[in-house]
Amino acid sequence: LMKNINQHGFTLIELVIAIAIVGIIASIAIPSYTSYVTRANRVGATTELMVDAALIEKYYSANNTYDDATLANINAAAVSENDLYNMSLSNLGARTFTITATAIGSQASDDVCDAFTLNQNGDKGAVNSSNGDSSSECW
Repeated sequence: LMKNINQHGFTLIELVIAIAIVGIIASIAIPSYTSYVTRANRVGATTELMVDAALIEKYYSANNTYDDATLANINAAAVSENDLYNMSLSNLGARTFTITATAIGSQASDDVCDAFTLNQNGDKGAVNSSNGDSSSECW
């Protein structure tokens, strides 16, 4: 005679279906999350540029020139706070400067906003990985 046996657990097909559902959800969620993190990190670059611009303007007030400014003597870091952008000064003249934040590390995969710039006039710029202008998308 057969006894009534209560089965507990999952069948193999139920387990495979559950794993397939989790895989589908993960394949959608992970790229979306990665894209969000990349876009959020851009804010760090633009903030760092604004802070450095304020520091170089302070330097200008004391020296009446941007000529001899360096990241060190304006108390600015060479790498952004979150270590995702290299910071640099260029185009230094008596009345001109350009600060650039270039993506490094995990942020280097950001093909849309590879580098940000800010100059003495407050002109904001950005280039993509092909050196095309992407200012409107990045700022």
